[in-house]
Amino acid sequence: MHKTLLGCLAAFLFLPCGIATPVKEQTPAATTSVATTSQAPKDEVKPGKSLLGAITATGSKKFSSAEIATASGLKVGDQVGREDLQLAANRLAATGLFSSVNYRFASKGDSVSLEFQLTDAKTIPVAFDNFPWFTDQELDKAIQQSVGLFDGTSPEDGSYVDAIGAAIKKQLDTIGVPGRVEHRVIERPIGSGLEVQFRLVGPTLTVGSVEFTDPLASHDQRVTERLQDLIGKPFSRYYVNVFAAEQVRPIYLSQGFLQVRFGPPEARFSGNPNHPDLGHVIVIVPVTPGPRFTWGGVNWSGETVFNAAALDRMIGLSQGQTADGLAIEAGWEKIRESYGAKGYLDVSLDAEPNYDAAKATAGYNVKVTEGQPYRMGKLVITGLSLDAERRVRKAWLLRSGQTFDLSYFHTFLTDVAKEALAGLPVHYQHIGRFLQRDEKKHTVDAMLDFE
Repeated sequence: MHKTLLGCLAAFLFLPCGIATPVKEQTPAATTSVATTSQAPKDEVKPGKSLLGAITATGSKKFSSAEIATASGLKVGDQVGREDLQLAANRLAATGLFSSVNYRFASKGDSVSLEFQLTDAKTIPVAFDNFPWFTDQELDKAIQQSVGLFDGTSPEDGSYVDAIGAAIKKQLDTIGVPGRVEHRVIERPIGSGLEVQFRLVGPTLTVGSVEFTDPLASHDQRVTERLQDLIGKPFSRYYVNVFAAEQVRPIYLSQGFLQVRFGPPEARFSGNPNHPDLGHVIVIVPVTPGPRFTWGGVNWSGETVFNAAALDRMIGLSQGQTADGLAIEAGWEKIRESYGAKGYLDVSLDAEPNYDAAKATAGYNVKVTEGQPYRMGKLVITGLSLDAERRVRKAWLLRSGQTFDLSYFHTFLTDVAKEALAGLPVHYQHIGRFLQRDEKKHTVDAMLDFE
């Protein structure tokens, strides 16, 4: 995918190269030297080698020159040749932490100064799923000591990801926990984006109980009843986070706690701390509810099909009411559906929240991009007999050239098609559906597959 390794040496040390040219010995701007040496060591320099007098790195915003030098495997005082520098660059590139790895050098006498020129690659957060024997901070420290260049994130693949797994396994070995460490890239259960999740495949630890640090979650009957989804099941922070996102967060949103935050689930062993029951863990979910907001309204822009008052009615909240986050989300969806009923299939709502902590009000600035309305194109039906297809086509009321109505399309799928096929020996379990848009002609073909 990934890396360009352009570094090479030239001049009197090695064979000439047109990719990187030697430069006079100097410290480039914005470069921090790891180490320098003013006197050559007493050991005789081998033929074809030079003493490494300094290592610097530029371009990385995440890691220092010292950290990069350590990860390269080189150190000041080494005797290096062309192959050594290329191997060091390859080693950095193989981590996946850099989208490009180049190097250049400046020579003086028997020594050479090396500069790595790097571009940071995109990385994503690291998550530890089921390692209750250690805190996140302990695992972070172990990885940093073993791997280096660790800032809590990782590339999606590459040798660096494998090295993190090996560092965790080494930490487990110190306390005699068997099993293997696996990793996978998944959607974050809370928040947005991806994460690299590391998990232990081996000993089965079950959840003995789940506690929340905020009383709203602790005392809510709906949450209490659903805790059976976790209790008695294998311990997994991922599934605890999914539970918090799907079962607990809506409770807070509905009561106006729009900035509720859930911390990483903590686990401790049940029973005597000196003789823990390794089969069960107590899970503690940190909850920070934040302020409780009332509704502050919406400032609309870009709307033409519906006016601001009509859009406000679709939201359904009045000034001063509890800012019900579930109602707000439902309001955005109702607005999209209303536009879809008029053929505006490309409508988008850019909703920027406007929280006033002093007044405890929550409002939004919403930019509406309506796009152009679509007209009905063709109706494509598959999976039915000719007789059944004729019935479905007869029941379909949108004709070619008419404004496409997305709400009618959904109603047809759930009700009308079923009624049209009543009395026929037709058996289907699912209707596959797809809308094929022609963005130039602004027509849409409706495709139905009876499976």
